[in-house]
Amino acid sequence: MCSQFGSYLCDPCTTQWTLPSYRFFIASIPIYVTVPYTEEVARVVVKAKENGNKQAQNLLAKVIGKNLRQLRYTQGIENALLVPIPSSRASKRRRGEDFLLAIVERVKAEFKDPHFNLEIAQLLRHNRKVVDQTGLNQSERRLNMKSAFRVDDPNNALSESKPTIIIVDDVVTTGSTIFAAISAFHPAPIAPNRCPAPSAKKKKPRHHAGA
Repeated sequence: MCSQFGSYLCDPCTTQWTLPSYRFFIASIPIYVTVPYTEEVARVVVKAKENGNKQAQNLLAKVIGKNLRQLRYTQGIENALLVPIPSSRASKRRRGEDFLLAIVERVKAEFKDPHFNLEIAQLLRHNRKVVDQTGLNQSERRLNMKSAFRVDDPNNALSESKPTIIIVDDVVTTGSTIFAAISAFHPAPIAPNRCPAPSAKKKKPRHHAGA
């Protein structure tokens, strides 16, 4: 689809991102996603992440914002802390920014709700280097990401405001990255309990209970 149009995203690609989100669980944490991870979706993510395509980046931010609104109104959340999965140092140098942090900052800037306190905290830090996960199976990815993150909270964001912790990632494949991020919060005083991601390899269940 989108590869036909260079930097432009075609209507069929963008339309599928407007669908209602669906939910599955990793370590009892609900993961909210909008579209299954297909080749077309992968191209959009690559355009946003590696090519700096503003239309693709805006699309990802819009979808994360949509999933946050769904969380806000279905779960009654009033005070939330967005915690993006951090980019590696090498990725930051290559892209010139921390990709997900920039997306989450855009989400916050466009999120207009006076009754919803939404803040961003870079609580997750890389503990060590991990290998490229391309070609690894699920168990290999889980082992590769084990103890890959730690929680660093110098401003006491967790203990002072008691917010709902929302981990943000762009794509969930085997769930190894999200699982490692969730694990990093234990034994922190507050554990994450939501994760909105634009896309996941886990397909939408035939019958689901909504958000």
